[in-house]
Amino acid sequence: MASEVSRYIHERLFDSVQVVLFTDVMAQFQLSSSRAKAEMYQFYRTTSSKVNCVIVCCYTGGVVKVVEELGTFERTDDLLDAFIYAFNPMQQFAPVNALARRPVGVANCFELCVEEPQVAASQVEEVKPQQPRAAASRAHTVPQRAAPSAAKQKASGVTKSGGLRSTALLQKMRQEREERERARHEELKRRKQAREEQLAKDPQRKREMEELASIFDSDEEEHAAGQQPSSEPPNDTPVESEPEPEPEPEPEPEPQSQPESQDHQIAAAAAREPISQAELGELLETTAEESLIEVAPPAAAPVDAEPETYVDEEGYTVTRRPAQRASSTPSKRVRSSPAPTPPVPTPQQPKKRKQQSLMSFFSKRK
Repeated sequence: MASEVSRYIHERLFDSVQVVLFTDVMAQFQLSSSRAKAEMYQFYRTTSSKVNCVIVCCYTGGVVKVVEELGTFERTDDLLDAFIYAFNPMQQFAPVNALARRPVGVANCFELCVEEPQVAASQVEEVKPQQPRAAASRAHTVPQRAAPSAAKQKASGVTKSGGLRSTALLQKMRQEREERERARHEELKRRKQAREEQLAKDPQRKREMEELASIFDSDEEEHAAGQQPSSEPPNDTPVESEPEPEPEPEPEPEPQSQPESQDHQIAAAAAREPISQAELGELLETTAEESLIEVAPPAAAPVDAEPETYVDEEGYTVTRRPAQRASSTPSKRVRSSPAPTPPVPTPQQPKKRKQQSLMSFFSKRK
């Protein structure tokens, strides 16, 4: 459509040397006024030929102005519409329309006609009013119940609805109170957790807690060292101990069981010095199974064997003697333990209070 309109305008302007109005475009292509104005503007934008453009401006108040020179065009707020009215191949413009058999936009192709309403005859039916029938009378053997009045029914309905409304209101208030309480508990829990996390991340707080713990540990150790609990007094009854074999020069250690070696150590220590109260308490706490020790059989007669002597890599002289073999089935006996004696009360030092440790901690920090 745009190419056909452009060809038509070009032929009228340059071949026939005639003025082209937008009404000519409307009549030729059966277009509306707005569409014809748009096609005229599109041709003016795309053409490279020099043509004179006639512009019509419509202002408020019914003023129409024709502008031949675009340089004198002034745009104001009173302007309602501005469009290309015609293309003129000459300098002077003579607004003459060509004869058109049927100008578009002036004549209406539709004929207006008013249709008369058609009235159809109808038969009117006479309707007689219904008369109320009287109820048949009968003998009343039972007194009739009076129907409840409308006022009583309304009052009962109001009472029931009021009771239900109050119950629903109480339930709603209870739910709101529970929601607020739950929200408060969640907020407290969240604040507590945030405070704990903040304290855990604070290096100064962590260092203070470590110093406080070390002060408490040192106070407890000093208190434990100053006050040693004594449950049993020293007993003069010597513990039976087995005689130790005389040490030989550079003897090779003989493999023994763990309970027997522990028993020998305890017996040797008891023979050298008197048993203290702490050691006596540890001996009394031993069970029957731990008190069973293996007793080695009497040593067999030594076999005449010459010791083996050699020099090791470091230049030391090593003498190896044959080890004495123990019997495969050692006899067991129960070690006698001293009889428990009643504890003698001993004066104890007063215990230190933790409050003093806290005070000393804060005084040290100052």
